[in-house]
Amino acid sequence: MYIKITYTTIVFLLLGILISKKTIAQNQAFIDSLKQILSTYISEKERVEVYNQIAWHYRRQDHTKAIQYSKKMLTLSGKINYPIGTCDAYYHLGVIKMIQTKYDKAFFIARKMLQLSKKIAYLKGQGNAYNLLSALSWHRDDYAGMIKFGKKSLKIRQQIDDKEGVAIIYRGILGTVYEKQGNYPKALEYFHKSLKVSEEMKNTKLIGFCYHRIATLHITMKRFSQAIPFLKKALVIARQTGDSSNKASVYIHLGNAYVGQKHYQKGIDCYEKSKKILLKIDEAVGLVESYLSIGKAYLKLGKYKKALYEIQQANQIVQKKSMRSYLPQTYVMLGSIYYYLKKYTKAAVLLKQGLKLAKKSKNPIVMQNAAKYLALTYHDTKQFEKAYNKQVLLKYISDSLFNKNNAKKMAQIEASYTFGKKEDSLNRAQENERLVFEEEKKRHKLIQRDTYLGLTLAFVLVAIMSFFYWEKRKNNRKLNDVNKKLKYFNEELHMQQEEILTQRDAIEDQNKLLNKKNLHINQSIQAAKLIQEAMLPFKERMQQTLQEHFVIYQPKDIVSGDFYWLEKTGEKIILGAFDCTGHGVPGAFMSLVGVTLLNEIVQAKKITTPSGILNQLRVEVQKALRQEQTGDRNGMDAAVMCLEPAVNNQTKVTFAGAKRPLWYIEPSDNELKTIKGCAVSIGVLYEDNRQIKTHEVICTKNTLLYIGSDGFTDQNNVKRKKFSRKRLCKILHENKSVPMYQQKKALEKALQEHMVGTEQRDDILLIGLKIV
Repeated sequence: MYIKITYTTIVFLLLGILISKKTIAQNQAFIDSLKQILSTYISEKERVEVYNQIAWHYRRQDHTKAIQYSKKMLTLSGKINYPIGTCDAYYHLGVIKMIQTKYDKAFFIARKMLQLSKKIAYLKGQGNAYNLLSALSWHRDDYAGMIKFGKKSLKIRQQIDDKEGVAIIYRGILGTVYEKQGNYPKALEYFHKSLKVSEEMKNTKLIGFCYHRIATLHITMKRFSQAIPFLKKALVIARQTGDSSNKASVYIHLGNAYVGQKHYQKGIDCYEKSKKILLKIDEAVGLVESYLSIGKAYLKLGKYKKALYEIQQANQIVQKKSMRSYLPQTYVMLGSIYYYLKKYTKAAVLLKQGLKLAKKSKNPIVMQNAAKYLALTYHDTKQFEKAYNKQVLLKYISDSLFNKNNAKKMAQIEASYTFGKKEDSLNRAQENERLVFEEEKKRHKLIQRDTYLGLTLAFVLVAIMSFFYWEKRKNNRKLNDVNKKLKYFNEELHMQQEEILTQRDAIEDQNKLLNKKNLHINQSIQAAKLIQEAMLPFKERMQQTLQEHFVIYQPKDIVSGDFYWLEKTGEKIILGAFDCTGHGVPGAFMSLVGVTLLNEIVQAKKITTPSGILNQLRVEVQKALRQEQTGDRNGMDAAVMCLEPAVNNQTKVTFAGAKRPLWYIEPSDNELKTIKGCAVSIGVLYEDNRQIKTHEVICTKNTLLYIGSDGFTDQNNVKRKKFSRKRLCKILHENKSVPMYQQKKALEKALQEHMVGTEQRDDILLIGLKIV
């Protein structure tokens, strides 16, 4: 029994991403199912991967348990010498320490993880380590480090085709840091890159995050009306996905947009909604943002004591959690409030501290505010020289477009204006007299024209009014006749309307009931999908065992009747592709039966020959489904091969098929060969004593092997023409010399072009591997 492990790249939004109550409930159900698997017969490596998945799902909701399972994972990985498991355990521990604001410990763990990942050439581990180092650079105000590590992670994500990771790095790392540095065009470029990748993936949650970040950038640039539509779209997605933390973040920025438009009460209402959510989930970063935003709104309203209370609340969290990136902002906010309260000494101290920290972190917006209020403070305390210096700094920051060329142009304009002023003074009197004469002449012409126009219009108006008067009388007679007929028809329509409304209400009630049932069914099928995916071999295990290979796995529905299975016993590697009767839910249930029986046959009964496995599987399926009593004919077609070392650095490949073939291409031969499967289906009772036989081939290095279901070859196009086995074999032969991942892309492209304008008719499974 196997669990499929997936990793989500760390997200860098300033407010973070936490798990909502609904998501926690779903996670808990999944965690419980994982814990049940721990009590079954699984290998030590599989146990590490299950610990990995449990730690990941506990990561946000229960730090103690997440650390507990990460340490179990670390101990067991060391015991069985499984460095990939060790890297993944370091990743969980580093993320948790960062969430707990223990940044130095997190940095130490990330460095260890990076060193080990490089040593074992574990690309995904290297990418996760760079992500973690980039996040920690953010918390250390090291923007250069954040960009450096982010770009290294991006390169790796692109290399392993991790589109989700690429989208998150574009948005959460590169876009965010350029925005913080005030390079808004560069930030917007990366946000739109992230949105494009997210839309290609059709990942609703990531699309919502992109809308959110684009909106915050518009707010920073004071484009409030452009920000609000993006925020409303992001809010809809946050509600759909049940992401409480993201919903709270959207409310904060929606409040900022309303405050920017001077709709202060609307803004405060949004901030309060955000704070209410964040207090429930105890999210420190988001709470700081909420308190700061509410304080800013009250400051603009002149309610300084309320503003002071909110900013002090934010500062307490910042100090307690050592959130250094927020210190410049809280100091400057407190300083500005003390300025308005006329406590100039306190204001000056806090504003200077904030300005110093903002310069260190290169935050131009905070520097601008600090310089502004320091200038006002020094002015009110009669320190005019200091006030002037800060005003100069404020002007420098605010007017980034003002440069030497502009200064030269302004000087030239001023000189031209001075010279022209002297020349104009000589001619001004004469010019004024000419202008007065011209204006008087124009005024007389306008009066004359308006008089003629008025008389003409009056005549036309009288004619039109006379015409309409007689037309009205004529039309009134017609209207009276029509009204009588309309009254009768209205009464008829009213009765029909009442009947239609009654029918509509009944239909709406039925529709609501159907929608509710459909939602429950979809939720159940989605849960079944998670369980089915958990039964398939892990990607990491496939990569480690088979090395150069590809898997094309496309269920027709949410769940699939096709599945693939991998086992390594001693020096033997056993790989199978199975096509269960039907697709969707029935096929998925049959696939779960198949995986369970295969594990029992190989792991418990120690049967390792392909024919032995399939013949025993026939017996076990008949027993499990009680086919002799019920007459049930559900079962599966299958292709199973076993790879083991042979003499002279060759590989012995034994194959057995139940109506499914093995295709192979040897490097010394320019021909694609086929070993046909036996005319036997698993789960079908035959009167004669048919048996599945094993075929044996001795293969050299770089021999290509392919097995799969009939879904690929049987897929039709809009003209109902099948893809065909002949065309599949041709594509395999044409691409025999390229790497396996390029073969996969060529096959997927050909299938996609063939399917344009039609639906997928069956589950699709095709596995290819190269003997190395």
